[in-house]
Formats: sequence, structure tokens, C-alpha cells
Amino acid sequence: ALIRSSLLSVAGSILVGIGATLLWLVLQNGSFAETASPEEGALAIGAMTLAAALRSILMVLAQATLLEGWLSLRNVATAGHAAGAVLVTVLWLLIDDSYWALPMGWLCSGVIFTPICLVWFAAQSRRSTHIIRGHHPLRWGRFAGLRTVNTIVAAAVLQGDRWIVALIGGPAVLAIYEVAWRFAALPRTLVQALSLHVGADVAGMVRGQGGAALEIVRRTTVLV
Repeated sequence: ALIRSSLLSVAGSILVGIGATLLWLVLQNGSFAETASPEEGALAIGAMTLAAALRSILMVLAQATLLEGWLSLRNVATAGHAAGAVLVTVLWLLIDDSYWALPMGWLCSGVIFTPICLVWFAAQSRRSTHIIRGHHPLRWGRFAGLRTVNTIVAAAVLQGDRWIVALIGGPAVLAIYEVAWRFAALPRTLVQALSLHVGADVAGMVRGQGGAALEIVRRTTVLV
């Protein structure tokens, strides 16, 4: 199930990358034409596509480790991967002031953390004697289709304003807009992160475990 879920996630990332490459050809008619050549733009999108594919594997792994209660591995697959991307991006910018810092940050971090987490998961699975296994049949085609539609709709809703700003104002205005948007959305992002983590961690609890649930809320609040 882990392998099939990872393959589906990787396939989704590749499809999005192909779509982004086609959209890049449209952007070549705008102000982005001065930023990079068609070949360089396609390479940057390709690097980000591969980075997204690796990240999707880590997200599948994070869900599996959540079911097993392997929180250390889950934290490495999520927070470790993100921190690694930030570190590589900053170092890249110090060496070369280029937009390549973003795709290469995620790509390098994914190349480092994906094999580490997969080996860790395999070792943990061999040592564990109580692996939780699903008992409900999953229609993979329906799952993949619904996830694809969900991702496309979410991308259109959440990223549509970026495309408009980029087409009208160009890369510089888009960069300013992106920074401003992230600061403006920070409270919502923190609340979402808190609710998602707490909801996932307490999902398996039953009545009488209120103390443990409160401890999870306190610990997650500190992390967020």
C-alpha cells in the first residue's frame, strides 16, 4: 500500500509538472520572457517537479508513520525535510542570487531525506510486531482521480491570484506579493497546522483520555 500510494502521488506531481511546463510557454509572451529562456524555465519547472515528487513520497510516509505512532520518523519526514529545504535555499542564495535557490532547495532536501526516511521506515517495520494494516478495499483508480481533481481545484483557488499578479506585474511584483501574502496568512496557517496535528494525533483516542489529549494540544502548540 505504501508503494502504490507513493507511485500515485509521484504520478500526480509529474502531471502537474507537465501542466506547469505548458503554462510556462504561455508566460513566455509576458514579462517573464526577460527572466529566463524557455529551456531554462522548463529545467527549473522540471527540478521543482522532481522535488514535489520526492516530497509526495515523504507525505505518504508521514501518514503511515502517524498510524503507527512513530512520531520521530514523522517529524523528520515533515519538519526535517522543510528545514533542510530552507537551509539549502539560504546557502544557495548566498552563493548565487538566483531563483534556482527555491527548486534546488527542495530538490536537494528531498534527495537527502527521502532515502533516509524510507530506510528508517523499513527498519522500523521489521522491528515492529503490531503493524496496523487496513482491512477496507481501496479503489485506487477512484482515489487517484478524486485526489487529482482536488489538487487541481485547490491549486486554482489558492494559486490563481499568483498567476494574475505574475502576468500583470512580472516577477518582481510577484515576489513582493508572495512575501506580503505569507505574512498576512501566517495566523491562519498556524491555526490550520495546530488543528491538523491535534486532530490527527487524538483521532484514535477514546473517552477518558482527556489528559493525554490536553498534553498533545500543549506539545503541538509549542511546536507550532
